Amino acid sequence: MATEACLRWDLPLLTIPACIAVSELVANGVVHAGTMLTLTVSRRDGQVCVAVEDGSTHHPHLDTGRDFSGLSLVTAVATAWGYYATDAGKVVWAWLGPVRR
Repeated sequence: MATEACLRWDLPLLTIPACIAVSELVANGVVHAGTMLTLTVSRRDGQVCVAVEDGSTHHPHLDTGRDFSGLSLVTAVATAWGYYATDAGKVVWAWLGPVRR
């Protein structure tokens, strides 16, 4: 889904970072939330946002003591990432692309 979106939006350089972020965010949702997931891929100003919504209220955190995986990998490929609570759980998001100031 991320590859198709990046190519359709003529953002081929974001294909690999978007796929990495999607893979890690979805894997985290499967492992830690264990609920239904919703993946959203959107764009704005030459950037791509990937977001995964799950039904868990547990907040994601960056585990700096582990190997290069999970959110540390998302941190490496994204310009920013974070999360916000929803009525049913949370959404974890990552922006990919050039930094806009």
